Amino acid sequence: MKNIFVFLGIFCLSFLLSCGSSQVEVVQFTAIENLINSESENVQVINFWATWCGPCVKELPSFEKANEKFAEKGVNFTLVSIDFVEDLEKKVIPFAKKKGLKSSVLLLDNTDYDSWIHKVSEDWDGAIPATLIVNSKKGTKELLVGELTYEELEKAISESL
Repeated sequence: MKNIFVFLGIFCLSFLLSCGSSQVEVVQFTAIENLINSESENVQVINFWATWCGPCVKELPSFEKANEKFAEKGVNFTLVSIDFVEDLEKKVIPFAKKKGLKSSVLLLDNTDYDSWIHKVSEDWDGAIPATLIVNSKKGTKELLVGELTYEELEKAISESL
């Protein structure tokens, strides 16, 4: 019965958010894995971050600016929060609204980091912020760990096209 209420709560919350500017979807890692491994025509920029991570918060405007610039070139931006799911309503949604995030925002419902970190990249130790740029047409994946400036992000995306 509890699961039904959780589902209904998330459904209602998703509906309410879809009426606003910032929507946050709670997902399992398989959704992220599918995004990473998809045979998409579009370049995927996937940023792992958290509301409590200073460097993550500092670089988010660069992702929003790049999202505007590269949208017409077929680049998709996904911001994957690793905050706790319990913080969805109190922290993540208000944060996304306050920052006016227009990129797709996902909240990963999996705190067993060791079970998925190396599926993102063999080279990743789990430090955030971390950004994965995937071009499935070229067969390339580049992991960038640490805070990125707009110029660094723009260069990495341009090189992946």
